[in-house]
Amino acid sequence: MLNRQHQDERIDEPELEARIQAFELAYRMQAEATDAFDVTREPAHIKAAYGDTIHGLQLLMARRLVERGVRIVQCYHGDVQPWDSHNDLAKAHRDLGTQIDGPIAALLTDLKQRGLFEETLVICGGEFGRTPAVELVNGKPGGGRDHNHWGFDHTKLTYRHAGRDFRLTDVHGHVVKDILA
Repeated sequence: MLNRQHQDERIDEPELEARIQAFELAYRMQAEATDAFDVTREPAHIKAAYGDTIHGLQLLMARRLVERGVRIVQCYHGDVQPWDSHNDLAKAHRDLGTQIDGPIAALLTDLKQRGLFEETLVICGGEFGRTPAVELVNGKPGGGRDHNHWGFDHTKLTYRHAGRDFRLTDVHGHVVKDILA
């Protein structure tokens, strides 16, 4: 048993070994970070596929981090909340989709080519749903919709197809609530 420096508690060998391994992992991750963020070593065709935008650069770095064993990588699209469009929703979201479509396609293609796709979960999502009705701006339809935090309730969304009502989870599967925050 080893004494801790500033406490009367004792640390046993397995705990000490676990801590040493954690510190060694943290060091290796920090040492690799510089290389992971240096995209200058990427071939020109890879950089071109992701595009010369902040979004493309973020996703390229995300792939480089995953390639080096980083388990969770989160990227944001846009400054503040660009998807929070209340006016001219169709045009705004079309423009935003155009910005991110190419880089996401490049990421998925790149992961597949490197054999990382099958072991990588890629999630693209937003922070809330939208109301079904268009907002009024100065008494006229503004082409936007308001926030709707109830927009993701899978048991209540019903749609009609081939003369029958369906829900998102009718056919198979269920929501695994344990993995949702």
